[in-house]
Amino acid sequence: EEDTYLDIELTKGCYGYAKGIHTNIGPLNRGQTFKLHEYIKDDAIDQLAGTKIISTKPVAVTVLQDFMGVVSGSAGHDAMGDQIVPTDRLGKSYVVIRGYTAEVTSGTALTDRIYLLGTKDGTTIDVKYYNSSNILQTVPLSVNAGTSAIFDMGNKTNEVAKAIYVEASEPVYCFQMSGCDNEEGAALIPSLYSIGENSLSFYQSN
Repeated sequence: EEDTYLDIELTKGCYGYAKGIHTNIGPLNRGQTFKLHEYIKDDAIDQLAGTKIISTKPVAVTVLQDFMGVVSGSAGHDAMGDQIVPTDRLGKSYVVIRGYTAEVTSGTALTDRIYLLGTKDGTTIDVKYYNSSNILQTVPLSVNAGTSAIFDMGNKTNEVAKAIYVEASEPVYCFQMSGCDNEEGAALIPSLYSIGENSLSFYQSN
């Protein structure tokens, strides 16, 4: 919309802006964009994670990291990101299915990773899954507002979990990095009770 202004609280400094609170950025009119760009690319997907954005009118916020991949080796490097949602659209329960990442060459492996970012201090999280022996495992995590925790689901070669159930005490963002072999992608996972459907369909091959 016309005459939109932003207040932004940066968790880290970036080009043109220091860490901290920046108010009254704008005006932005309909169709115009405002970009924040980190200083250094270092394979960390959470460089500006936890940054708070408040707008005077509705805006779309997209996160993107280019050339993501393993630190060394010959695995692919790809752009990944998604349009995220406001905090009032988050949930406390998530189901995540592992993708098809794999060890491409010896010592060069991509894995499925889940990034859980808190919106309130003192948030506790339980990540539940069945291991290869079909025994239920529970991994406790904790986050504060603007901080994140990571759970590694492994890959086709070294599997940790085929699927996980995430249950948090307060609303959290759930962001998955996945892929196929050495090609990566990422997406924001919708919470279990925000899907809007009473049933889900799936196909299982023999």
